[in-house]
Amino acid sequence: PKLSRPHQSRSSGPVPMAAPERYSYVELVGGADGTETCLLLCVGRCGSDALQNREACYAFRCGEGCARLLGANDVSLKHLRATFLNKATDALGVPELFLHCRESGVDMPSIVGDAQASRMAAAALRAACPWASDVRIEERYEDDFVRVTRDNEAFIIEVCGKKLAISADAYHDDADVVLHTEARDTQIV
Repeated sequence: PKLSRPHQSRSSGPVPMAAPERYSYVELVGGADGTETCLLLCVGRCGSDALQNREACYAFRCGEGCARLLGANDVSLKHLRATFLNKATDALGVPELFLHCRESGVDMPSIVGDAQASRMAAAALRAACPWASDVRIEERYEDDFVRVTRDNEAFIIEVCGKKLAISADAYHDDADVVLHTEARDTQIV
């Protein structure tokens, strides 16, 4: 039998992007050089190597040394959309991340945290990189792939029809997956 090709329309407008169907998370373990452990949420074409094969990624627990840690794990900053400050001291990693992005020629991702973390990130940037006035520091975040809101100390992420909670508490009653952030090792509940 003869197979027919599906009809393809020729519209002049942009083709809407399909919502991603896959996500994965990877823990990047910090080391003796003072880097802290970072949790990376990868969204999109997540294959066997989520760090390289993704459309967008988001870094959580992105503290001091985060740019070195991302670089050591060959994470390209090109797809890093936002970094989330789980605690106020994570703001100490923002100037290094800014400098690393500037050196790499990529846009700085959004910095997301509560009011205290945002103030600390802004102060750290003013002190280390006074020319970094265009860095966005936000308390909530949304793009084509994820929507992130805060529930007290937790980040609630809606991604691929699922709800993730990234929290210092090991329990969140409304989430499909809870990633525990305060221990040195991430606990997936």
